[in-house]
Amino acid sequence: MTWIQPPAGLIPHSGVPLLVGGASRMKARDYYQSAGGTVVELAVADVQTVKDLIDALKSLLPFPEWCGSSWDALDDAFEELREGWSFPVIIIVDGLPELLGRNRQLGLQTVIRFNGLTEAFSSASAQLEFIYVDDGAERQ
Repeated sequence: MTWIQPPAGLIPHSGVPLLVGGASRMKARDYYQSAGGTVVELAVADVQTVKDLIDALKSLLPFPEWCGSSWDALDDAFEELREGWSFPVIIIVDGLPELLGRNRQLGLQTVIRFNGLTEAFSSASAQLEFIYVDDGAERQ
């Protein structure tokens, strides 16, 4: 399995969560796609519930028909997702600052759960990265 590492400067900080400034979003998408990654963009600014969030994710990537729309359902579908997705998978998450401002608990839960998915896939030798668009990342 090939792992894609971002070039220096594309993502200002290497720690989790990975943040990219809004102006660098297209560069990140183009870079990961040109390196062979499956890149999707997930809009979270308007999600109201975990179900909304996971349904939005399910609209972008192939999920098994039986998979529900909860964190537990993602855990249950892990093996089928690992077998069905074309890795590396890069998910560019847009709207997290808005989600955090409107529903801090859901926003924090999202980052924590997505980080857990990244770790689980990494342990299974599959690269899944969530990159969060944050205009403040360019000012740092």
